[in-house]
Amino acid sequence: MPAFGEHLKRDYPGLTPKEERVWRHWLKEHEAEFDSFEYNVHVGEGVRVPPALMLQQDPVAVAMAEAYRKATQLKIDALGFRLSEVWIFEVEDRATSATLGQLQAYGTLLPRARSVLGPVELAAVCRWIGADMLDVFDEAGIVVFQLAIPVTPG
Repeated sequence: MPAFGEHLKRDYPGLTPKEERVWRHWLKEHEAEFDSFEYNVHVGEGVRVPPALMLQQDPVAVAMAEAYRKATQLKIDALGFRLSEVWIFEVEDRATSATLGQLQAYGTLLPRARSVLGPVELAAVCRWIGADMLDVFDEAGIVVFQLAIPVTPG
């Protein structure tokens, strides 16, 4: 069943207000192509810091170590699911080489974090991307959705 109304959600965990604006515009045209979405998806190990030796059994120390690990994990902006496909989305006002690297890392780490049965597609959703970077993303097999969104002050 298509994910109608996704663009009407109150917020999207992990996205900044500028990114939310880009994502909402993209959703208005593409949400019906997907069955569901998830946001701010943690992947990778993060930094594991063992609690101090004398506090290893202390539940507060253990909880703090786990919170630190989660805070240092990589976070995928959005996952889109349709049929057997999983799409990894990085949402940016301006897609750059950093966006490319994030998507490549997420594409490697997501299957380690979850059982992914079908193909994984990588996609950048942005308002602006340079011509050179568009070529680089294309060469890497990453889909780019560049949206014509009017610039707003701030």
